[in-house]
Amino acid sequence: KSIINYYKKINPKLFLTLIFRSDLPRSKAKKSLRSFINKMNNRFFVRSSGDRLRLLPVLEMGCAIYENQGSIGDNTKANWHIHIIMEDPTERDCKVSGMSLDELKKIIGNLWDSVGYGDIAYTARYNKDDWFKNIYDLGGVLNYLHKEVVINEQVVMHEYANNTGVKMAS
Repeated sequence: KSIINYYKKINPKLFLTLIFRSDLPRSKAKKSLRSFINKMNNRFFVRSSGDRLRLLPVLEMGCAIYENQGSIGDNTKANWHIHIIMEDPTERDCKVSGMSLDELKKIIGNLWDSVGYGDIAYTARYNKDDWFKNIYDLGGVLNYLHKEVVINEQVVMHEYANNTGVKMAS
């Protein structure tokens, strides 16, 4: 029940899937994830406001996890990627308030482009929609987000999650 309440506080409207370049260890993917979240927060909110995106990131290995269960942390043969459920920042009082979702998608694609190790071919560079979706069924999305938890307990990146919308103590 507490997990469901946590997700409800995020009020997730968007589901992002962003892929890393191949031959990348988890440590570099994790560092890039943190950089990406910081870039989104800096782009969407005035730094002095203390506002932050409400989001939950998941760092997955993908299908390679079944072949490499013993070496999840430093596996460079994984197809590391992130899923993020997040609020729609255009609905908040911030720098992107009132912006269309197409404009927001372009901004997020450009931010992903500016993060090291991101595979930009999957994002907005080719006008693909697979990586940026609206959430219509939160229960289905949450089941999808937790599919690797049984094999990889580190998949849900709680340390980067935020359900309050304000800067949390680090």
